[in-house]
Amino acid sequence: MIQRGNWDQIFFRYRFDRSKYAELTQKYATIFSNYLFSDTNMFSKLTQLIEHHTGSKIHYPSLDDKPFAKCTIRDLASAPLHRDWLPGECPDLESHKDLIDQFAWNIYLQLPDNGGETIVYPTSDRSIANDPNLEKAFIKPSLGDLVLFRSSNIHEVLPGTSRRLTVSGFFGPKRDGTILFWV
Repeated sequence: MIQRGNWDQIFFRYRFDRSKYAELTQKYATIFSNYLFSDTNMFSKLTQLIEHHTGSKIHYPSLDDKPFAKCTIRDLASAPLHRDWLPGECPDLESHKDLIDQFAWNIYLQLPDNGGETIVYPTSDRSIANDPNLEKAFIKPSLGDLVLFRSSNIHEVLPGTSRRLTVSGFFGPKRDGTILFWV
């Protein structure tokens, strides 16, 4: 069983301590391959699915000759309205400068009894998020679902009454046609 705690080795959180990010990436890669993905490698199946449907090659970026994490486990109770756009958050990151979009993926391992929905807005502009006429996507997954959404659009996770646990990551197409995967 996954214990509550910070498994979130997302690069954005460690952009100012890249050696810590590399250390956590190595630590969790071992745990994931030995325990989480020992029977079925969900991440491998996901990348094969995306390669098949897009016709693009998957690329796994590195930073200072150390690989980016491919996925993480997120224990997320809620998340305020935000946008994920790595080139804007970390403009000095050479490997991601040619991204043309960014998507999030989540495989749901545990869901709250109530709440926990993800709301995705059809824009990256926060100033219109409160427009009552704006159509939003409300995502209420079932256990084991794979959900992909454009994380460069603003989105939020509503509070839930119990734990929400996912295997998660990001991917995005580059100008050269390759698709990057990272966390």
